[in-house]
Amino acid sequence: MPDRIRRFADLPITPWRNGKGRKADIATGEGWQLSFAWIEAVAPFSAYTGQDRIITLLEGPGFRLSFADHAPVVVDRPATPTIFSGDWAVECQPLGGPSMVLNLIAARVRWQASVEIVELAGELAVMPLSGPCHAVLLEGDAAIANGPALARHDTLQVAGRLVLQGPRARLALARLAPRQ
Repeated sequence: MPDRIRRFADLPITPWRNGKGRKADIATGEGWQLSFAWIEAVAPFSAYTGQDRIITLLEGPGFRLSFADHAPVVVDRPATPTIFSGDWAVECQPLGGPSMVLNLIAARVRWQASVEIVELAGELAVMPLSGPCHAVLLEGDAAIANGPALARHDTLQVAGRLVLQGPRARLALARLAPRQ
């Protein structure tokens, strides 16, 4: 799979499945989706039965997730992935203002999903990968080695190894591995 850039500025904005918010899909596949989402008002999340969700705060003060049958969770630390079941009924309440998140949703019987935050430093950073992933630039300066620069929130679809150049970068690596 050749490296492929998805420019944040070019992603179309669409409504959430339940119409209560908005999102921008980065990539989708059979039984999974990776997107940015904006949390701007008190609203229920869309139901994703049989799927796990990993939500990572990127911008804003954060929010509180209230579940019908589980303890609430406060998501207010940037770049800290939070995992919960898409089966759970959840209402989201912003904490003092709008926020933007990275949202990975995957069918749990088919995929092992993960989001990892990594820091790369040095003129040339090489990171081996165990499989394909989507690398989202959260902050810093990065470019594909001998290639185009990435802007904040641009996503690089990559397999095998991640090779970036620039003084430093913070990335979210969203990965999906097939379950056996």
